[in-house]
Amino acid sequence: MAEAYGLWPGVVAIAADANLFCVPCAERLYGDEAIQAVVDAEPGWGKYQDHEGNPFGVVLRWSADAHTQYCAAPGCGERLCEDYCGCYQHPELWQQHGIVWVEGGP
Repeated sequence: MAEAYGLWPGVVAIAADANLFCVPCAERLYGDEAIQAVVDAEPGWGKYQDHEGNPFGVVLRWSADAHTQYCAAPGCGERLCEDYCGCYQHPELWQQHGIVWVEGGP
């Protein structure tokens, strides 16, 4: 599971266009200064953009946006949701119905 950064509940991923990146990969791809400003919500953080001019967004720990998602950086593949979350056991339930699988049934 990706480490959470910043204030509680913490940022587990940076959204850049349609891709999600764990924070260390986002820092490597877009620079430490830019990503740290986004994570910390520093004044002016909205000026930072991905390579296509899209503003960065954040995905918070335990967010529905993290369900079934992995870091999109080449060679990473870090899980962005909690390791124990049922969304990884039956991703089709989440993707098709918005239901997270729980032991004993959906």
